[in-house]
Amino acid sequence: GLALFIGLPFVLGAVSAYLYNHAHSRSLKQSLGIAMLTVTFALAAIFLFAMEGILCILMAAPIVYAIALAGALVGHALSQRTPGGATAMSLLVLSAPGLMAFEAAHPSNTPLFPVMTSVMVHAPPQLVWNELVAFSRMEEPDDLLFRAGISYPVEARIEGTGVGACRFCQFNTGPFVEPITVWNEPHLLAFDVLDDPPPMTELTIYEQIDAPHVDGFFRSRNGQFKLMEQADGSTLLEGTTWYTHDIWPAWYWRLWSDAILHRIHGRVLEHIRDESE
Repeated sequence: GLALFIGLPFVLGAVSAYLYNHAHSRSLKQSLGIAMLTVTFALAAIFLFAMEGILCILMAAPIVYAIALAGALVGHALSQRTPGGATAMSLLVLSAPGLMAFEAAHPSNTPLFPVMTSVMVHAPPQLVWNELVAFSRMEEPDDLLFRAGISYPVEARIEGTGVGACRFCQFNTGPFVEPITVWNEPHLLAFDVLDDPPPMTELTIYEQIDAPHVDGFFRSRNGQFKLMEQADGSTLLEGTTWYTHDIWPAWYWRLWSDAILHRIHGRVLEHIRDESE
C-alpha cells in the first residue's frame, strides 16, 4: 500500500503538474486542477481495464486524491525552479519503483484490530444463546453497502456442542469455518476463524475480474458473542471480531474495515434480537 496508495498518487500529481507548467507557467489552481483530472482519468482506466471494481475505487479515492494534491504542490514548485527542476522530478519518478522494492524487502507487521458491536435484546440469555449458536436464514439485505458488493451473512449452523464443535456462518460469498474455543452457555461463545470467504464481490462491467487484494489481504481471525443478563431480565448481546489486513496505511483502511464490520455485526445481532423476542 505504501507505493500503491502513497507513492504512485504523489508521483502522478507531481508529474502532471510539472509537465503542465513545462511550456508555459500556470497558476497553482490550474496545476492542482490538472492533477485531479489526471487522477480521475487514471481511476477510470483502472475500472475500464478490469483491474478494480467501482467499490474499491470509491474507497481508495479520498486518500488517492489527497496525496495527488500534495504531489501537485511539489510538481508546481519544481516547475518554477530553474535549473534543477527536471533532475528533482526524475528522482521523484524513480522513487515509485523504489518504494515497491522497499515494501517487498521489508514487509510490515500485520496489526490485529478488534471491532465490537452490541444490541439490547428483550429476552433471557438462554433464548438468545439458542438463536445465536445457529441463527435462521435472513432476508436479503436492502443495505446499499451489501447490494454494492460487500459480502453479508445469510445463516449459521453448528456441528456438535461444546469446545471442539464447529460453527459455519454462511455468507453470500461462502462460509466462515469457526471451530469453537469457548462454550460457556449461555454467557460466552468464542471461536477461531479457520477459513473465510472473499470479503466482497467486485462491482464491475465485466463478468469477473481478478483483484488480488480481495483474496487474503483482509482476514477475520477470531470472534465471540458475549451475553450479559440485565436486572430486568433482558440481555445485552455483544459481538466482537478480531481481524487483520495487509493494506497500508492501516489507519486509513481501518476506517472502512471497522465501519463495514459494524454493519455486518448489526445485521446478525438485529436478526438474533428479532428472532429471540
